[in-house]
Amino acid sequence: MSAQALLYVMLALVFGGYTTYLLAAFLPQSTLDRAGRHGRFAELREQTSASPHEPTAATAGEGVGQQ
Repeated sequence: MSAQALLYVMLALVFGGYTTYLLAAFLPQSTLDRAGRHGRFAELREQTSASPHEPTAATAGEGVGQQ
């Protein structure tokens, strides 16, 4: 890889990281909270009720050993 190509890769990484930081720094907290509840990583928040994606005692064994 040439030095010029390496420079372009490094610039792209720095620009992407800094842009992500600026977006997070300037978004209002209410927007970040809403994204945490309804966004891509919503399942990472603490949950007070059972998740629809987690198996319950009634369905935990379904599909095991069946093909």
